Amino acid sequence: MTAHTPYYPPDSGDPVVVLAADALTGSVENPDRVRRAYRAGVEHLSDLYREVYADLRKSFDYVVTLSDHGELLGERGMWNHSLGLDPELVRVPLVVSGDDVEPGVCDEVASLLDVHRTVADLAGVEIESRGRNLLESPAPVARLVEYHGLVPFRDRQFERRGVPRAERDRWDRPLDGFVAPDGFYGTRPRTDFGRSATSANRPATSPKATPESPSDRNDDWPNWSRPSTGGKSIARTLWSPRTFGTASKTSGTREREL
Repeated sequence: MTAHTPYYPPDSGDPVVVLAADALTGSVENPDRVRRAYRAGVEHLSDLYREVYADLRKSFDYVVTLSDHGELLGERGMWNHSLGLDPELVRVPLVVSGDDVEPGVCDEVASLLDVHRTVADLAGVEIESRGRNLLESPAPVARLVEYHGLVPFRDRQFERRGVPRAERDRWDRPLDGFVAPDGFYGTRPRTDFGRSATSANRPATSPKATPESPSDRNDDWPNWSRPSTGGKSIARTLWSPRTFGTASKTSGTREREL
């Protein structure tokens, strides 16, 4: 059981398979069951990680817990994690744990550059880095994210699902995304990223302004900026470390959730 498709539902029924291509063909069936299956997978892995984390803390001074990506579960009609740079995909858990780590929660925007710098500093290694030590309450900065288009096997999935070539090509374009310290979040095709920003690429202020399905996106979809999810919350973790937090507290470990 994992948090990747196929998801295994809590009723122990058949695994649920949802591909990004299914969203473009309108073939996602029983979305509520899909979400329940995903949550069951996440909760199962969370319980397993509680044990893994306890073992790691016995062997290492620090443990950094983070995810490689989020998941789309029907937001704006999209599923899986193969397309675009939606906030639900780039907002991930990030927790630094250690005996001398001051407990707290930071809502600032962070990136892998910051994780790299933080780990190097904790290890006492001098490096050249554009990242920040996340344990030093760094000043807020803007960060970039990127999307490289479809990987070959995803393209083949689109073909098997009967997604027209023109539609596949529309999603197979590199995107650059920008996350400002104040929560502004937007994306553009890589060739257009240097153009000046206008109101057209500001995030929507209400979910009602968001397309409800992929078919609602116009031909210039990559120019459309996804809405943030409420100011600085774009950098907030979607998953609480509750499953190993209890173990850490009993062992005297202090954590910082970023």
